[in-house]
Amino acid sequence: AKGLARGDALFAVDELAPVRDGVRELVVGDLEPVGADGVIEDRVEPVTDPDEAVMLRGAIERWSRGRLDASAATVKLLARRIGSGVASYAALRYDAVLEGETLATADDRIIELKETRDGVILRGTPQRAAAPWDSPSARAVDTQRRLQSRPDEDALLGATTAGGLALKVRDREAYQRGISATDLEALAGGSSAKRQQLVELAAIYGRMLARAHGGARTDDGVPGIRVIAPRLAGREAAFVAELTAAALADADQVQADHAAFAGVDLAAEVLP
Repeated sequence: AKGLARGDALFAVDELAPVRDGVRELVVGDLEPVGADGVIEDRVEPVTDPDEAVMLRGAIERWSRGRLDASAATVKLLARRIGSGVASYAALRYDAVLEGETLATADDRIIELKETRDGVILRGTPQRAAAPWDSPSARAVDTQRRLQSRPDEDALLGATTAGGLALKVRDREAYQRGISATDLEALAGGSSAKRQQLVELAAIYGRMLARAHGGARTDDGVPGIRVIAPRLAGREAAFVAELTAAALADADQVQADHAAFAGVDLAAEVLP
């Protein structure tokens, strides 16, 4: 409900570039305070290099043709976004505000262009002889579409390139919302009604995970459900017990790791 309300109100585009005297202007700087350990949480920087701007505008034009009921989207503002994610912290990430009039809509739109790289090679694991995708971003988009419960969950989702960069494009408006560890902690430590919400959330996540496994395809193109279901037939209860035991053991390990690192200045340990 909060995501729907924020998205309809254009929360994300107004946060990045509010309208002042009829003109959208970028909010430059830290949208969230820098952490005590010096880690950037959410910083906006303008794209000032002319070559970088031309490269990004070309990538957006190629992505937008035939997608937004327009011959090509007009870019109103470009910004570099730093601090989102952990594993993706070093990946280049840009936000672009697109002119609404060029998109057959009255409202400006905001998209994210995120650098996507090839995955880490794990020795000893099977590798395809040839990839069916022409870029890492095309692979990421294909994977996301396979895992979506509806094909129109992100109508702006797509892949493009900018020079040697493979970029995944997504709708950046606030319809998409995540759940943080702090959110889960608040549910777990709250009232019985809050704890029940945590159980319901776990059930939703479980169904999402099951659907992802069932929809994934083997190298032969067979849906995973056709492989998994026969092997589980008659031993569903045992499988649930195995998963529960593994989850509890993992939780114990996570708590032990947290206790080991609590109070340690990790930045001082890993940064020169």
